[in-house]
Amino acid sequence: MLSTPALWVAFAAMVPLMLLAAWSDLKYLQIPNTLVLIVFAVFLVTGFWGLPTETFLWRLLYGVCALAIGFGLFSLGVMGGGDAKMIAAVVPFIVPEEVGAVLLIYAVCALAFWALLKSVMMIPREHETGWYFVDQQLDKSRKRTDFPLGLIIGSTVMIYLGIHAWYSLPTGAA
Repeated sequence: MLSTPALWVAFAAMVPLMLLAAWSDLKYLQIPNTLVLIVFAVFLVTGFWGLPTETFLWRLLYGVCALAIGFGLFSLGVMGGGDAKMIAAVVPFIVPEEVGAVLLIYAVCALAFWALLKSVMMIPREHETGWYFVDQQLDKSRKRTDFPLGLIIGSTVMIYLGIHAWYSLPTGAA
């Protein structure tokens, strides 16, 4: 994991960025490229500062691999392009040995948000709300409903980095 000062800077920077990604994906079902680039820039700065050079370079390679896999999934219609790019931008923050824990956090977030958002969509309404995800149910011609993965990705990253930040506190403070 990142050194403690770099970790706290990354956590402090990522929380508002992940909240913005979640909001944008809920509102418009899009994650702006600018936001993805800013997230990646946060890793470049904090990773270069808080990781050994070899680890930093390996993490960049993991991000490139995640981008290739993400675009494959995008081409199959499994996820949106913004989701694929955001995953690639956040993968370098993850310690490779902790991928299982991250996937568990992701699964719990996915289940919780799926239930919450499906409940919201079941509320009867006649007029659009302005939130694209919620308004999808009014369009009867749609064969499937798109799901805002940015909400799940953002929550997963905030929880993962938050856990590491919490455990980096001095023993007397935690």
